[in-house]
Amino acid sequence: MRFYRQHGSSRIILRLAGEEGTGKRAIDDDLVARLGQASPDAIAVVGPDRAILEVNESFLDLTEIASRSQVVGRPLDEILGRRGVELGILMKAIDGDGFVRNFATHLNTRYGGVVDVEVSGSAITKGDRRFYGFSIRETSRPALRPATSEPFRSANDMTGLVGRVPLRDIIRETSDIIEQLCIEAALELTRNNRASAAEMLGLSRQSLYSKLRRHNISGNFSESDETH
Repeated sequence: MRFYRQHGSSRIILRLAGEEGTGKRAIDDDLVARLGQASPDAIAVVGPDRAILEVNESFLDLTEIASRSQVVGRPLDEILGRRGVELGILMKAIDGDGFVRNFATHLNTRYGGVVDVEVSGSAITKGDRRFYGFSIRETSRPALRPATSEPFRSANDMTGLVGRVPLRDIIRETSDIIEQLCIEAALELTRNNRASAAEMLGLSRQSLYSKLRRHNISGNFSESDETH
């Protein structure tokens, strides 16, 4: 502000200055929002209570939901994965690592369909609130294969044992292979967090630990297992 005199009268000069770059950031934010709406990947934003705040058109297409008003306010874990399991794991991973990438799970459509998807996400804090954004992409999940060097037995391999091995042994071997594959997949999805893996598999931690020993599965398990 500065005073001066001109033509016998007093005048004042006021200089109004905003934060540098504010206008540019507003334009950038608008571009990001518009590109997100046009993205071929489904996008959903949730608050700390897991309720959906915003989605794009691709999310509505993938979930077979007719309009935004039918999904905003609903918990995302009613749609993504199993309620209270996968979304909790995703949010915990984001809080710990800052982001999560290519997390394999499934999405439940409005009319009872199930779609295999990969989820990536991150979070921002605005004021005193935390917001989580997820990008969801439909994927064709490859058939599971064991982590061991021995290849999975095909149906022909198993039926070829008939007459040479008792049926109960064939069934036991098949069940053990499937159980081992599922445990290894859960550990991979939860980044070797045994507590989260047990929850995902519907097992108690003690039962999971017993199966880990039986299948001789070892790894660099999360230290948080012992504190949960």
